[in-house]
Amino acid sequence: MSKRIFVMGSANIDLVAKIDRLPLPGETIIGNDFFQNQGGKGANQAVAAARLGGEVTFVANVGQDAHGEMAINSYIKEGMVTKYIRTVEKPTGVALITVDTAAENSIVVIPGANATLNESDIDKTLGEIDENTIVLLQLESPIPTVEYAINKCKSNGATVVLNPAPAKELQKQTLQSVDIITPNETELTLLTGVEIKDETSFQTAVDQLHHQGVETIIVTLGAQGCYLSSPNIKQHFKFKSRCY
Repeated sequence: MSKRIFVMGSANIDLVAKIDRLPLPGETIIGNDFFQNQGGKGANQAVAAARLGGEVTFVANVGQDAHGEMAINSYIKEGMVTKYIRTVEKPTGVALITVDTAAENSIVVIPGANATLNESDIDKTLGEIDENTIVLLQLESPIPTVEYAINKCKSNGATVVLNPAPAKELQKQTLQSVDIITPNETELTLLTGVEIKDETSFQTAVDQLHHQGVETIIVTLGAQGCYLSSPNIKQHFKFKSRCY
């Protein structure tokens, strides 16, 4: 039996400005282009999994506004199950993004409806969460809700995958319920307390996260690809594009 994928997390509208360079504090600069599209770390996970052929159910909250309606319609077009997307009075989440010609970016996220995702929203899904389920999560939703979802889904036998972004501290008990985690170096430092200065401190941080109960760690390294550490393999993978 193939595994079903539940993504629990954020749904945003991205407002993107393309510029030559990121502005300095207090500086106004002229941009080159502007566009908007669907975003949110949760929605991005869900769309990626659906496009790779996964049977995806998205659990999220959106606003009673045009952005929320647009988001749900786009998820339906991607072939995702949307019955657990709740429409609330707060506006749909928004991300304000500036991207320069070197692909460096600056992002401000206004959570909006994402801040209302709660334990009740998670409870509605638990009847479908079992050992044949992969659950993907991120940290753009309230942390108590994320930790509740991780622990409940793990108790039901699901495989739990966490992208710990944006960087926030998590309870050690919660990390013990995570099967696969995908931090960048900044997030790895926050989760372990180990300042990464070189390969030795990097490995110390990875080992510390293993000691906290996470079996598989994938550290994203931007232009340097990613580093995989699991019981069976420890390897640095390099790609043609950046890994976030």
